[in-house]
Amino acid sequence: MSRPFVIPAEGADVNRSFEVPVHLPDGRYPRAAEFRPGNPLVVHHGTAMLDSSGRARQPETQQEGMGGGYVSFGGPGFIPSGGLPGYAPAWGRKSIPPDASGTLPRDVDVVMGMHYHPDGKVETDQSEIGLYFTDTAPIRITSLITRGVLNLDIAPGERAHREEETYTLPVDADVENIYEHMHLPGKSCRMWAELPDHSVRPLIRIDDWDFSWQATYHLKTRLHLPKGSRIHAEWVHDNSAANPHQFNDPPRRVTNGENSTNEMGGALIGVYVSNPTDNGILWITNLGHLW
Repeated sequence: MSRPFVIPAEGADVNRSFEVPVHLPDGRYPRAAEFRPGNPLVVHHGTAMLDSSGRARQPETQQEGMGGGYVSFGGPGFIPSGGLPGYAPAWGRKSIPPDASGTLPRDVDVVMGMHYHPDGKVETDQSEIGLYFTDTAPIRITSLITRGVLNLDIAPGERAHREEETYTLPVDADVENIYEHMHLPGKSCRMWAELPDHSVRPLIRIDDWDFSWQATYHLKTRLHLPKGSRIHAEWVHDNSAANPHQFNDPPRRVTNGENSTNEMGGALIGVYVSNPTDNGILWITNLGHLW
């Protein structure tokens, strides 16, 4: 981030996005990336999306003396052209296999979406992303499938509110890692793939969601999913008084949102594809599916 950002001592969670111009030398390819929170006491999680359009370059918002940044994730209103590893509890450096080093445009804007928790005293944060490079051009391309439900509405007292979503792959892809995301009402989640021959491959299953341990899970062996495979996702939420992480007494209605007192149901699937055309098709159809 270009300068420190001030997080107030109290109040609701703070969400800001920061645009960081990046200029890369020719013939260099990312082999690993690490999103390092500047102040882990208040950084809950962060995302890093790429903008090649220049639309993220808007005047920053000054609010309550806290400095710059856009009001919210997606505030600049751009369509991501790619992404870098983000940060959440239990995340670390993301290494890329030698045959699939990443590709980045020579000139691109990295949009860092930050989610902060006030901790009782004024704090500052200046998070950063470290990039590690190689001279070896990639044979395959790293890509990302974003899953999610954007219209969550959970009534008070619901102990097993279930949301399901299905996405059909437009190209062949090899699954390398999976990251699930929910907030405090989260109870369980799972994903599985139904191949064109109707066989089923399990992808991930978390029976007891832990808000404080949002790791990225790496498959021991990459899983090949052919074009036409259907990826099914399921998220279950507990908005009852029986949930030990319940933050409302008595429980209240919870809707989709960025703060921890809201809820999300989402996942990121790290995959490899064969060529830039397939990567473009995957991004366009995946974002269109979410909308």
